[in-house]
Amino acid sequence: MIGGVRELIEREAELAPLRDALDRARAGEGSLTLVEGPPGIGRTSLLDRVRHEARERGLTVLTARASELEQSFAFGVVRQLFERELLGASADRRAELLSDAAALAAPAFGLEAAAPAVVDAPFSVLHGLHWLTAAFEPVLIAVDDVHWADQASLRALLYLATRLEGQAIAVVLTARTGPAPLLDELAVAAARVLRPAPLTRAGIAAFLSDHAGPAPAARPASPVADELVAAAERATGGVPFLLEELARALPAEPAQVERLGSRALTASVLLRLGRLPAQATAVARAVAILDGHAELRHVGVLAGVADAQPSVDALVAEGFLRPGRPVAFAQAMVRACVLDGLTEAERAALHARAAGLLRDAGLRADVLAPHLLAAEPEGDAEVVRQLRTAAARAMRQGAPEAARAYLRRALREPPAMDALAAVLSELGAAEWACGDDLEAATEHLREALARTDDPTLRPARALALHQAVFVSGRLVEAYELLEREIEELGGIADPEDVWRMEAALSSIGLLNPATVSRANGRLARFETLRGETPGELLQIANVACWKWAAGTAAETVEHGRRALAAARVQAADAADSIPIYEALWVLTYADAHELALSVLDDTLADARARGSVFGISTSCALRALIAWQRGDVTRAEQEARTAAVLPGLSGFVRPPLFGVLALALVARGDLDGAEAAIAESGCGPALPQFVCLNPVFYARGVLRAAQGRHEEALDDFTEFGERSARINLRNPGDPWRLGAAECLLHQGSAAEAIRLADEQLELARRWGTPSALGVALHGQALAHGSDPARLAAAADVLADSPARLDHARCLVDLGAALRRANQRAAAREPLREGLELARRCGADALVRRAHEELVVAGGRPRRQMFSGPDALTPGERRVAELAGDGLSNREIAQLLYVTTKTVDNHLARVYGKLGISSRAQLADALPATAEAVAEELA
Repeated sequence: MIGGVRELIEREAELAPLRDALDRARAGEGSLTLVEGPPGIGRTSLLDRVRHEARERGLTVLTARASELEQSFAFGVVRQLFERELLGASADRRAELLSDAAALAAPAFGLEAAAPAVVDAPFSVLHGLHWLTAAFEPVLIAVDDVHWADQASLRALLYLATRLEGQAIAVVLTARTGPAPLLDELAVAAARVLRPAPLTRAGIAAFLSDHAGPAPAARPASPVADELVAAAERATGGVPFLLEELARALPAEPAQVERLGSRALTASVLLRLGRLPAQATAVARAVAILDGHAELRHVGVLAGVADAQPSVDALVAEGFLRPGRPVAFAQAMVRACVLDGLTEAERAALHARAAGLLRDAGLRADVLAPHLLAAEPEGDAEVVRQLRTAAARAMRQGAPEAARAYLRRALREPPAMDALAAVLSELGAAEWACGDDLEAATEHLREALARTDDPTLRPARALALHQAVFVSGRLVEAYELLEREIEELGGIADPEDVWRMEAALSSIGLLNPATVSRANGRLARFETLRGETPGELLQIANVACWKWAAGTAAETVEHGRRALAAARVQAADAADSIPIYEALWVLTYADAHELALSVLDDTLADARARGSVFGISTSCALRALIAWQRGDVTRAEQEARTAAVLPGLSGFVRPPLFGVLALALVARGDLDGAEAAIAESGCGPALPQFVCLNPVFYARGVLRAAQGRHEEALDDFTEFGERSARINLRNPGDPWRLGAAECLLHQGSAAEAIRLADEQLELARRWGTPSALGVALHGQALAHGSDPARLAAAADVLADSPARLDHARCLVDLGAALRRANQRAAAREPLREGLELARRCGADALVRRAHEELVVAGGRPRRQMFSGPDALTPGERRVAELAGDGLSNREIAQLLYVTTKTVDNHLARVYGKLGISSRAQLADALPATAEAVAEELA
C-alpha cells in the first residue's frame, strides 16, 4: 500500500504516460488521457493511483464517478467534479470562481442567479465550465466510468478536451470498451488511449499473494501453487476484478477454483452477499437503487430497516461498499450484480418508492427524475409535474437531452388533458434544442398548438412551430402558419404578441422568392407605423429591409434609425431578434456604419454575456462586413475568424460569415485560404435561395476571378444576379454586375460589360450613397477601357466615402491607366496614394500590384516590410490591440474564444516582429488603423 492506495501489479506501462500527463500539466501543457477496457480490468485502480500522485505533485484534484442511474441527471458528473470546491465555497470565493466567462457555468450547478438572465445553451455553459476549470490550475480532472456520464457532462468534457493547449489541466477518464458517439470523439481528442491488458500468469500469482494471503507466494515452486495459478488464469482470464472475487473465498484445491470461476459473476456476488446478516441484502439493494444520492437515512427507509448502519458497516467490511459518505458501491460491477438479482418489476417499484421518499425529503425535481424514469407509469399528476420541473431546469442548464427524456416519460404517465398541450409544447422545444430529430419536434409542437385554445398561449406556441417548420425547409408552410394565426388572433390576443408574430412573418417573408411579394404587400401597410411599442419597432426594422430591396438609402436609414433608436426593441425578442439583425445588415449597405456599429457593440456584449452562438456569430459577421465595406481588411478577417471558431454556427450565419472572410483573404492575396473559407461556407447549388445567403456567390466569384477562372466567376456572378432578380432586389450593395462585367471584358464582350456597368450606375444613383456611386463609376470607367478621366471622377467620389479599399483600387487603376497612356509622371501620385492606402487597409494583393506599377512608372516606393507592424497577421494584430488596451491574456482568450496558449504564441510573435519586449510598449509600436488613416487622407 502507498498512501492508502494498493500497489498495482503489471501496470507500469499505463502509469508512466499517466505520470507524464501530470508532469505536463504542472508545466502548463494540458492533455486528455482515456483509460479504456472491459469490466473489471482495473481502470478504477489506475485512476485511484493517478489521483493520489496528482495530490503529491500539488495539483488540485477534481474527481467524479459516473453511474448508470445518473445518465439522465443533467450535468451530474460536472456537479460531482466541482460541488465541493464551488458549492461548498464561501460566497466571496464562489463569486471569484464564477467571474468573467466562468459565470456562464452557473446554471449547471443550479446557481442561475449568478449567471446572466438568458442563456443560449449548451454553448454558454460549456464555455463557462472551460474557464471555471482553468481557475483551479494546475488541476487534474478525473472521471471514472465516463461511459455512464450524462450527455451534458460528456459535451463539457469534449469541449474542454479541445482547448487544453497551454493550460495546466490533465484530464484522465476511464471508460468501458464499446462504441458511443461522444466517447468516440473523446478518444479522437485524447493524447493517449490506454488499454490495460489482463494479468499474466506471473501477475496472477502476485495478485493472489497480495489479496489472499501468503500461500501462493510462500510456495512459488510447488506444483500445487503453480496449478492453482493456472486454474485461476483459466477461470478469470487474468481480469483483476474476477481474481479479487475468486481470492475472497479462495478454496484449497485447484479444481474448486475452476468451478468457482466458471460460475456467473452475479451468482458469486449474491452468494457472498447472502452470507451476511439478513438485512444486508435489502440495504445493498437500496444503495444500488439510490446510487449517487444514497444518504444513510434514505437507505434505511427504502430498505425497510430501522437502523441501516450495521448493515452498511458489514457491507464495507466485505468490500461491497466503499467507506465514507455518500454510501456507494466500491465497484460499479458489484452494483450491477446486485441489481441483476432483482426482477424488472422489483426495480421499478423500488425506484418509485425512492422517488417518493426523496420528494418527501425535499430534494429537487431533477434528483427525483432518474427514479421516475425507471418507475412504471401510473397516471400520477404529481409525477408529471416533477418531470416538467426537472425538464425546465435541464433546459436552463443547457441539457436538452435530459429534458427530452423527462418529458417523453411525462407523456407516457400520461398527463391530464388540461396539461397535455403544455407537455407537448415543452417536449417539442426540448427536441428542437437537441437538433437531431426536427420532425418529432415539429409534430409535437404542431399537436401542442392544435390543443391550445387560450389566446395568451397560442402566439408563443405558434412562433415555436413556425420556427421548426421554417428551419425544416418548408418556408411557405411556415409563412402561412403565422399568417393564419395573425388573422385568427387579431383583436383577441395581446397586441404585442400579435406584433411579434407579424415581425417574424415579415422577416422570413422577405427572404425567399416564394413569399417576398406577399411580404411586400403586408409591409406596405406599415410604412408610417409610429413605433410606440417594442413589437412595432421590430416591424419598422422589417420596413427598413423592404426599403433596402427597392427603395433609397435615405429611406432605409430613416426606418432603421427609428427601429433601433430605442433600446426597448431588444426586449421584444430577447433570444437574438432576426428583424434587428436584418435591419443592421441593410444599414451597412446604406453607409450608416456608425449607427450599425453602435448597436452591434450592444448586441455583441449582450450575446457574449449570454453565451449566444447565434448572437455572437451574427454580430461578428456584421462587424466583419462593415470592416470590409470600410476597407479595413485586417479587421474584417479578425471579426470573421472570431466567429468562425464557434461551435454550432447557424446555417443562416455560415455562408455570409465565410463569404466575407473569403473576400478579406483574396484582398490579402491568400487565395488558398479564401478557397478553404468558401468550402466552409456551403456555397453551391444546394444553398437555399435566401437573400442573406446569396452574397456568398459574389464572394466566390471574386475568388474565381482572382484565380483567373473568369468563366466560372461569371457563372457565380450570374447566379447571384438571378437569385436577386427572383426577390426583386434592386440594391447595388454587392456589385455582381461589375464582377460580371470584368469577366465579360476578359472574354471580349465589351458591349455587354458596358450595359451591366451602366445598369449598376443607374441603381447606385437611385440608392444614393457615395460608396455605391463611386464603385459604380469605377466599374463603368473600367468597362469603357479604363478611361483616365472617368477613373479620376470615380476616385473623387470615393474619396468622400467610407469605402477606403475601393478608393485605393480606383487610385491604382487610375495610375496604371495613366502609366499605360505614357503619362508616367502623372501616374505616380495616384499610385503612391493608392499604395499607401492599400497598405493601411491590409490589402496585400493590391499593395503588390501598386508597388509593381509604381516601379514601372519610375517611382521609388518604400520597401515591403517583412518585420515591423506591416508584418503582423490579422490575428496577431487583434491580440496585440487587445493587449495594448490593457486586457490580460486570459481576458483576450475569453473574448476571442481561443486558448491562453494561442494568445501567448501570438504575443511572442508580435514582440519579435515589433522589436519590443513587453505589452507596455504595444500602444506606441502599433500603427494607426485603416480608419485613422482615412481621416488623415480625408
